[in-house]
Order: sequence, then C-alpha cells, then structure tokens
Amino acid sequence: MLAELVASGTALSTGALAARLEMHPNGVRQHLQRLEARGLVERDREHRPRGRPRDVWRASAEAAHALPGTAEEYRELARWLACLAERGRDELEAVGRDLGRELLGRLGARARGGDAAEALARAFAALGFAPRREGSAEPSSVPAVRLRLCRCPYADVAAAHPRVVCGLHSALTAGLAAAVAGDGATARLLPDDPRKGRCLVEVAASN
Repeated sequence: MLAELVASGTALSTGALAARLEMHPNGVRQHLQRLEARGLVERDREHRPRGRPRDVWRASAEAAHALPGTAEEYRELARWLACLAERGRDELEAVGRDLGRELLGRLGARARGGDAAEALARAFAALGFAPRREGSAEPSSVPAVRLRLCRCPYADVAAAHPRVVCGLHSALTAGLAAAVAGDGATARLLPDDPRKGRCLVEVAASN
C-alpha cells in the first residue's frame, strides 16, 4: 500500500487506493491510519462541490526511503553492472549513456515535444526512485528544474560502493536526458546519502 502511494507521486483518496489494490475501503483506511501514526503517510481533507469532504492520502517525505529494494530492482542493477563489467571501468560513462537511451525506450517515457524533466521523472519513477519535482534551481543563465530522488532502490549497495553505483547512475542520467531531448537538454546527478532520499537530478536546457 505504501509502495503504491510512493509510486503514484500524488494524493489518492481511500476509494481510489482501494480500487487500485482491489481491497475493501475499510481495510485500506485502517492500514492508512496505522501508516499515518508512523509518519509514513499524510492525510488531507478534499472538499468537493457536492457531498462531504473526503480523506486523501499521500506518502510523506520519509516514506520513499523506508521501502526496501525489490528483487526486480536489484536485477536491473545487476544487469547494469554486468554491462559495465563486459566493457570495462573506463567505459563507465559510455555504458551509462547507452543504458539510459535503452531504458527510456523500454519504459515508454520518451518525451514527444513535451517537458524533458517530466519525461525523466516518469523514467525514474518506473525505476523506483520516487522522483519529486522541486522547481527551479538557483538563478543562472540556463533555466533548470530539479528532481528530488526520494528513494534509492539500491541504497545499501550505493552507500557501500558509491564510485561504481552512483557513477553509473550519473552517466545513465545523462543518457536518459540525451534520449529525451537530443541536444535540447542536459541532466546531471547530484549525489547525496542514498539511504535518506536526498539525491538530486538537475535538468537544464542546453545553451
């Protein structure tokens, strides 16, 4: 249930979440209340033109990095590392760019005349990073937006081997940006503690 809220990236009503999970709304509500007590979800009241206000729920800032990596996510990381092992450490940037382009096509998140940051957010969401758009970065000559990666699916491995895992992720981010917009946008990873959901991706239009 918490994973569904994190993946949605938005607030969901009790009924909407119950429908997604194919559960009874009463059971969903009780579970959400327990998660709320632990600080993992936040509740708002949504006022409607007709009828009583209803509860809507969203994952808290702490929720995303509370979720452990799944077997599928670690298989993805293993595939990335296998590609890197085959081509050698000196090819890290090239491997990351190639994987980024491949992943974007496979995930169906390619932008079609739209916003590069939004396309990147969809790709990172599909990979389990729970991105959150934070708006413009510090004023500069190049307009930029930031995506907060609220969860690292491979936090333990990244913390133990940041040069390899975060280095590959940085190159993969550049590859995703190139696949989204060609020469029209760039993206760079600003790594932080992967166990606390603090890494940022800065997306900027090219000069």
